[in-house]
Amino acid sequence: MFALLLDRLRSRWILQGCATLFFSAVSAVLVYQYIEGINTSYLKAQQNERILAGTELLARKLGDMATVVQLLSNSQAFKNATLSDAVDVKAIEAIFYEYASATDSFLQFRWLDEQGIEQVRLDSVPASGGERIWVRNTTLQDKSNRYYVTDAMRVSAPSIYFSRLDLNVENQQVVRPYQPTIRVAIGTGDDGVQAKGLLILNFDLTALLKGLTDLNQKDQNVLLTLVNEEGYWILHPDESLQWGQDIGAYEYRVQAMYPTLWEAMTLERFVLGARFDGL
Repeated sequence: MFALLLDRLRSRWILQGCATLFFSAVSAVLVYQYIEGINTSYLKAQQNERILAGTELLARKLGDMATVVQLLSNSQAFKNATLSDAVDVKAIEAIFYEYASATDSFLQFRWLDEQGIEQVRLDSVPASGGERIWVRNTTLQDKSNRYYVTDAMRVSAPSIYFSRLDLNVENQQVVRPYQPTIRVAIGTGDDGVQAKGLLILNFDLTALLKGLTDLNQKDQNVLLTLVNEEGYWILHPDESLQWGQDIGAYEYRVQAMYPTLWEAMTLERFVLGARFDGL
């Protein structure tokens, strides 16, 4: 679950609304708006506008990601390259290269075997002039202990798995500079013809988060922030509060900093004129 939080810093009052998305692991969008001496009708109008704009951005991006994974997994070339009795690593790499040129939001293309071990991997890496190039990664890793692999293994094709939005991790270390990442996966081999495993595409959501941030430029009375289902900020005007779950700053979560706000978020669908301690 994602929560889109519309807030006015150092304010005392809250207006809450809700809209819902259904994209596998991404389950809900919530909007909160703090009010301080501002016409509530105006704020409600701004809230609705911001909800719609933020929801459309998320829905469009998630839909695009699902489409790419479906197209790749359903392509005859990929099916032929992943036959259970004749996996063709070079052919899979060639297919990944072909798809990699479609958009600049890809971070990785991977195919893992049924034990969760990478068999083919293509990475986007920095190049000169600020550009990025695609390279074959020969240092394949065992990803069987990563939450998104174990979760995705439980999802049967043609259903698509979305991981939570968090920071990219390689060799048990958070990649720096930060790479906000969603992993979209689909199983292979359920038909008994393809080899069993997982097709996983990593998407860099830096541009998406910037797009959500840009929504704040229109009206500074209403600021958009994003939290995950466990209350950790993904997007906040104070960047030091972001990614607490990933970097071990576990105090930077809504329920720790604003417990009454978190209670309202989890229990209520709409609140107007409620006071919350610490806001």
